Amino acid sequence: MTQSNIVQGDNVGAVLSSALDAGGGLLRLTPTWVPRSFLHPGKRIKLHPEDYYAYGAHRGGIDERWFASTTDAANEGRVWHEGQSFCSFEGQTFLLKDAVAEAGERMIGKAMFDKYQRWPVYSKFFDNMGPIPHHMHQKFEHAELTGQEGKPEAYYWPPQYNNCDNNFPYTFFGLEPGTTKAQVRKCLEDWSKGDNGILYLSKAYRLKRGTGWLVPPGVLHAPGSLCTYEPQWGSDVFGMYQSLVEGRESRGRCWSRTYRKTSTRTWISSSSNWIGKRTSTPISKTMATWNRSSPIRAKAGWTAGSFTVWSTASSCSAPRS
Repeated sequence: MTQSNIVQGDNVGAVLSSALDAGGGLLRLTPTWVPRSFLHPGKRIKLHPEDYYAYGAHRGGIDERWFASTTDAANEGRVWHEGQSFCSFEGQTFLLKDAVAEAGERMIGKAMFDKYQRWPVYSKFFDNMGPIPHHMHQKFEHAELTGQEGKPEAYYWPPQYNNCDNNFPYTFFGLEPGTTKAQVRKCLEDWSKGDNGILYLSKAYRLKRGTGWLVPPGVLHAPGSLCTYEPQWGSDVFGMYQSLVEGRESRGRCWSRTYRKTSTRTWISSSSNWIGKRTSTPISKTMATWNRSSPIRAKAGWTAGSFTVWSTASSCSAPRS
């Protein structure tokens, strides 16, 4: 797809109005496929076998299908529309992002459009042969330092899309009680030495079809190999904490997607501030409130945010300038 064969933003109004009238308020969206260079496709999301590497082998296989997205995929070497959903009507194509900009109140309602000036969420299937590296999505106040937004997300494992488990149907969450900042920092310092050992500090949970959970921003997690339906905030920020997964390098260090725009000095000072926000609650006490049957649900007495702030990039060593 090229920019020359789509209706441009300034000209969307007429075709959008016709499409909404014809569909009774519904728009037909074309499939939005997204590759990840550090993962292997699980091959359960109904993509033709010849198309898994349609972006080129250097980009990695397609393992995600995004729905109703106005969010760019934060991939290196991305094509101009990667992550964006397109609307199709009578042979004409236009971006959902442009449709919302053109008729925001009609598309998503006055209250939401007035508050966000965009469609602020999207959902997707992600489908991998093995696990995703241990990572987190920054909280809103941390992502805002570089003009981006944090990302809460939720998981559901549809039985209809999971006829097989693939390689590792378990998800690692957070850090074990008693884990120290020095241990996490050592893992990050050992990034280029092979497996940095971050999973020795975490615990895995078996995935069950027909269930799911909410993952707040800032919580470390390494999703397992079931095909997953994932509604989420309209952001693609993340930070990697695991250097190798199934023998493959996790491209980009822990600051990769959010801190690239900041200087080393800014990064160090902001990270130090994060550590200082909540240090009164020991990590062992915080983790003791972790609900083992529902890993992300806090019990009474939870000190809000003490675990999630501790487990974000506050413990990273600074990137080299």
